[in-house]
Amino acid sequence: MPKQIWQRAERAYLSDAAGLLSLGGIALLRGFSYLPMNVDVNRNPAHALEALLSPPAWAAVWIIIGIFCIIPIWVPKLLPLAVGVGVWVHVMWLISFMGMQITGENSRSYVSSINYYAVAFFVAWGFGRGRKHKHVVNGE
Repeated sequence: MPKQIWQRAERAYLSDAAGLLSLGGIALLRGFSYLPMNVDVNRNPAHALEALLSPPAWAAVWIIIGIFCIIPIWVPKLLPLAVGVGVWVHVMWLISFMGMQITGENSRSYVSSINYYAVAFFVAWGFGRGRKHKHVVNGE
């Protein structure tokens, strides 16, 4: 393939838009997993946070966050907030599952925690290292 195609593909892959689309897509998929057609709405909650709202309500929360994470592709000033919200919800799920692990409610909840940790860490890491800012010292 021509070098220009590879360069464009690399720029697209390493862009903020790709990261936002990935984070938003993950949140959307988590939201879809809570829709009544995909989960028994009368089942027992899998972890503490799930007990706070019904599965359809969690579907709405995750889907709204997913959409919000994609919007900064066109409205860049929302990027920090969207990434923060996307990482925050994954960290909350991580803490909820790890709480079950620590209290002994479920000896394998750490497995789910790994997934939430991975999303939160790699998104924060990726967006955190993507820009070089000049440090201003004494107003200079």
